[in-house]
Amino acid sequence: MFTTPFSLAAPREPAATKSS
Repeated sequence: MFTTPFSLAAPREPAATKSS
């Protein structure tokens, strides 16, 4: 699992945030 500020901000769709 990647611990990024984006994942914390959008825990509902972390994959979408990382894909962007």
